[in-house]
Amino acid sequence: MEFLHNGNSLVLREATIDDVPAMTDLELRVNPQGWSHVDFTSSIASVHVCRVLMFKHCLVAYVITSTAADEAELLNIVVAPEYHRQGLASRLLEIVYNSFNATIHSLFLEVRASNKAALCLYDNLGFNEVGVRSNYYPALLSPQKLTADFSHKKNGSKNLREDAIIMAKSL
Repeated sequence: MEFLHNGNSLVLREATIDDVPAMTDLELRVNPQGWSHVDFTSSIASVHVCRVLMFKHCLVAYVITSTAADEAELLNIVVAPEYHRQGLASRLLEIVYNSFNATIHSLFLEVRASNKAALCLYDNLGFNEVGVRSNYYPALLSPQKLTADFSHKKNGSKNLREDAIIMAKSL
């Protein structure tokens, strides 16, 4: 699928195994504790829907979803930092909604409690918080930068964790 965005011609297509190195590189640029080469390879080989967004043969974003029964889950979405705040994530998610078959009624996702930009994006797109997974993610911040979003494990160790906010949108 080709579309214009800010005067640029972008191509959204299904990801292939050949895209995994670029997807892994982009993931590590945006989230050093994120998905690995193996995670992307497994996702592409599975029933997940993996799409990459290309500009002049360069990967600028990707989105990965899964469906089961009447629900879908946004597993991962990443936009290259140089393309942030240009509406690409919103556009990608809109394309994703429209690609689901008519039996899909809800889209779920998990997001780090500290990821304020993503929380704002999802809120603006009509997602609602439906739950919290306490201590779900490894902490990204150093102990000196703790916020209310982080907590110590109950055993008192210094292994810090971060909550995941579960969000949902009716389609």
